[in-house]
Amino acid sequence: MGKHRNKNKEGYDDPTANFAVYRADKDIAYKRFKKTMKDLRDICAMNGFALEGRVVLRDKTNGRVWR
Repeated sequence: MGKHRNKNKEGYDDPTANFAVYRADKDIAYKRFKKTMKDLRDICAMNGFALEGRVVLRDKTNGRVWR
């Protein structure tokens, strides 16, 4: 889609496709976050630890902060 993500290849606005791409990216990021948290809990449990406080993660790909 090039420079403007909300436009189709003919140059017209395409909010439906833009929203679909946004939702897909958001779902993938959420699944990656959940898997990372599960892995972190498993590593802690294997070593005799438990998470007690808040864990804050920053996604290197898009800069989103997960709390």
